Amino acid sequence: MKNLKHVFNDLIDAAKLFGLCEIEIKKAQDFLEYNEFELAFDILITQMYEYDIEINDDFYTTIHLIAGMLKLSENDYIFMKELIRNDDNLPMPLVKELGYILNSLKQYKKE
Repeated sequence: MKNLKHVFNDLIDAAKLFGLCEIEIKKAQDFLEYNEFELAFDILITQMYEYDIEINDDFYTTIHLIAGMLKLSENDYIFMKELIRNDDNLPMPLVKELGYILNSLKQYKKE
C-alpha cells in the first residue's frame, strides 16, 4: 500500500492536471516536504474550491483516502463534491456560469 506522502504526490499531480496554479501547488509541496500534511491538504482543496476547479470522482476518492489517513472528518472536505463533474451532477462553477448567462438573456426578453 502506498504511504501518505506517495498518495499526496498523486493528489498534487492531479491538481496540476486539473489546473490549480503553480503558486498553490508549490505551497502544498512545501508543506508536504516538512510533513505538514494537514496544511498541504487544506491548501490544495481550499484553493481548488476557491478557483472553482472541476474535479472527477477519482480525485474525490483520493481526497477521501488522504482525509482518512489524516483522520479528518468528511465535514472537512465534503464541499469538494460540488466540483465533481459527472452525468448526475453539474459542478457548482458550471451552475454559477449558467446562472449568469440566463440572467443576461433576461434583458433580451424584455425588449
